[in-house]
Amino acid sequence: MVPASIDVVVHVSGETEVRAAQALAAESGIGRIALLRATPPPSWGDRIERAEQVDGFTVVVGIGARAAEEAAQAGIPAVLADHPPHTAPPAVVWASPAGLALALADERPSTDVVVTEPGEPLGRGPFTAVFPPPLGRVYAAERDHLGVRRAPVEGDFGGVLVETADTVTVVVDDRRFLAAACLAAGVALLPTAPEIVAVWERRDRYLAAVCRFGLVIAEAVSRPPER
Repeated sequence: MVPASIDVVVHVSGETEVRAAQALAAESGIGRIALLRATPPPSWGDRIERAEQVDGFTVVVGIGARAAEEAAQAGIPAVLADHPPHTAPPAVVWASPAGLALALADERPSTDVVVTEPGEPLGRGPFTAVFPPPLGRVYAAERDHLGVRRAPVEGDFGGVLVETADTVTVVVDDRRFLAAACLAAGVALLPTAPEIVAVWERRDRYLAAVCRFGLVIAEAVSRPPER
């Protein structure tokens, strides 16, 4: 569950934040929920409102530097899908598929962490990962600064895959729903101290939250990796 009785304002830069607001609207413990300077469609009813400023809310949820700045200027926590420069504590960062993948990896040795992202697939790549259908085999780039391999894919589906010598752990879903659930789940980790918390630092709570928002985590005995 999220911390008791919090009011959430969502900084909207795209579809992920809008979907995250919809997910949070059904969550227990959420009081007011609003889109910052964006108008919800009439079909949503009156559960989600429009807000012109963040004052009076408990937390800002969003992506990128502007969301972090809105929270910092108001002196309230932020839940962010990334970790923009100058993010001010308290904040939850990497509430995203990449953060989910690293939470699943849990610092296990010999781990390859792959996250899909929208884009033209690589013709070949330094690493091949095999997801369940409909993603199938994808080619991923070298590890980034987080230790994550990014795999551009086309279509509506996305996923994360964590492969060790013993197991393969995978999440596959609509890519928009995946990103929104990962962002919304970060609200469950709101720190009570002035600190910046990456979602994998609160692994158990974060994984429980993403499952509550509808993601399914599957684990199987590992097969020999394809390269």
